[in-house]
Parts: sequence; C-alpha cells; structure tokens
Amino acid sequence: MENERIINVIVNHLKDEYYEVEIKDMLADENLPDEKFKELFEKAKAIFEVENNQRISKKNKRKFIIYLSTALFTAVFFFFVLPPLVEADSMFYSIVGAIILCFSGLYAFAYYKTWELKYVEEHESPSVSFVIIPILLIPGVILTFIFSYRFSSVAESILKKNQVEVMGRLVSGSEQQYRGRRGAKITTANVVVRFLTKEGREVTVEEDVSSYLFDQLSLDQPVHLIYSSSNPENIQLLITPDQIKEFKNMDVGSLNAEDLIRLLDLSPDEITDDLNSNSFGWYFSEVDQGWENNTTQEAMVVDAYGLTYITTNLQYYRALEESGFERTELTEEGAFSNTKRLMLYNKGDITAIVELTSTGNNIQEMICVVRMGREG
Repeated sequence: MENERIINVIVNHLKDEYYEVEIKDMLADENLPDEKFKELFEKAKAIFEVENNQRISKKNKRKFIIYLSTALFTAVFFFFVLPPLVEADSMFYSIVGAIILCFSGLYAFAYYKTWELKYVEEHESPSVSFVIIPILLIPGVILTFIFSYRFSSVAESILKKNQVEVMGRLVSGSEQQYRGRRGAKITTANVVVRFLTKEGREVTVEEDVSSYLFDQLSLDQPVHLIYSSSNPENIQLLITPDQIKEFKNMDVGSLNAEDLIRLLDLSPDEITDDLNSNSFGWYFSEVDQGWENNTTQEAMVVDAYGLTYITTNLQYYRALEESGFERTELTEEGAFSNTKRLMLYNKGDITAIVELTSTGNNIQEMICVVRMGREG
C-alpha cells in the first residue's frame, strides 16, 4: 500500500510536469533508496504514459469532432441558411465562409484517426504547418465562387418570387477599363438607379451592367425594374429582351396592327395597361405627353385625330398588309431626304399612313412612323 501511495504521488508530480530529479527531491522525506525510487518511478512513469496517451487520444478525438462539426456547420450555414437571410450577391460572406471551411476542413483532416493509441504513442498530436496555407488558395478560390454563386442564385430566386415592378431613374454611372494579365482590355460598368417602393421609401442601388448596355443608357433615363419586397435593394433592371423574358416571361416586340386599332378606342388611362399586356416596357412620359418604350426604342402619341406610332421596324407596312390593310398610294423621294417613302393604307373606316423617314444621313438612322385614325 505504501508503494502504491508513493507511485500515485509520483504520477501526480509527472502530471504537473516535474522532472525526475525534482520529484526525487520532493520525496526526500520518504528516505527511499536510489534503487527503490528508480523502481517506483518507472512504474509511475508507465502508468502516467498510459493515462497521458488516453488523455491525448480523447483530446485529439474531441478536436477532430470540433473541426469536423465546424466544417459541416459552415458548409450548411453559408450554403443554405445565410443566403436567404442576406438576399444579395455577397462576396464578403463568400470569402469568410471559404476561409472558415478551408481551415476547419484542413484541421479535421489532420486530426482524422489521431486518437488511435498507436498514433498517440508515436506522434501524440498532429502538427499543421502554416507553409501549407498557399495550397489552400486553390480550394479557397473554388469555394468562394461556389458560395458566391449560391448567394447570387438564391437572391435571384427570391427576387423572381417577391418581385415588385416599378419605374426608376438612372442618377449616375461609371465605366472602368483595365488590362488583364495578357494585356487584354477589360471593361466593367455600373449604374446607380433610384426608385420609390410601393410604400413610398426612396431606394438608391448600384447595379453592374455590360459595357454594351452602358453605352445605350443616359443620365436621368427612366428604366423599368423589379425589386424584392423582402429586400428592396435586391433589384433587376428590365432593359434587354433576355432580362424581360427571364424575369417577366414576356417577349419583346413591336405592336401589331390589331393592337393599334384596339388602342384607338381606349382612354389614356387604359392604354398603358393594354400596351404592357402585349409588349413589356411601355410607360407614359409626362414630358413628351406620350408613351415610350426604351427596350424596343418605340414611342406612341394619341390625340383627337388618332395615334402616331414610331418604330424602328422599317417593314412595319407588311404587318398592316397581313392584317388586311390595302395600300392605295405610294410616294417615294430621293435618298437621304427627310421622307424616303410615304404609303397610304385603308381598312374599312381606318386609314393608316406609313412614313419611312431618316433622322440622319444613313440608313441606320431611319425610323418608321405610322399615323392611324378613323375616317370622319
């Protein structure tokens, strides 16, 4: 029993990280012969090593569980939980999630099976060198793009579900150019749009656009857009046919002859709804006192004499002919004059005058003006 007591004392001192010489001095009052102390110390050391290995094994397993849980939690949180809460394309959260997942995944991998006693006896705990950090750049970049795509796709999905359509105005914009690694010129552009929500809140949002689209936009231009009712800063400009098709499931095109005939009998308040039921993007301009469509580059004015429809479709007269209009007169003039071709069409009591006219000195600047009204 006395030997067991001394062995336990030595084990406790070893746990406190005392050296053999220090422990021997602490046990001087026991008056142990050197051989006896050596014998008891070796037994205590063997017990301590077994207990220490078990303790390290538990610690390694606990760390593995913590790192693995952190990696799994990060993946689930940043992929499923956070994107609907943020409802935006967030590069910041994508980078943070990628960093946490990379390091927790690395340490989980390093601690895998390090709780086995054979490993503990040989190595105790794994040593992770920070030299490996550059290697993490590859999975880090991949994870950043995966998380970024997830944030973007979720925000887009919510926008489609909770979309509210309003008119906004372009208040500013900028275009940047820089050189790529191989000298290629890269151009990026963005615009700042301001609008009022249905609740009357003014919102100003910056939106990335292609350089091609940026060149077609102008300051203070009215633009159609949709915003998410759950996050008004989550918006989508509705300018190009592809954007309109994706978010509104509507095709973009010129009005046909039957549309124009129907509009002749509508009140001004009914015209906007009717126009947008057939071709997206129409709005009433208080300045020009008419309807405009920036997507199709068309305009329309209604007065006491009928309507005037302006389109870039230079073959619009064929739409009239397909709708049963008959041409009764044709006038042509020389190239690049103000009026190149004037055609008169009739269908019952409706008269349509089609004028192909040039707004400049080349064919690319021609427009088609259709004036339609009822006789008498």
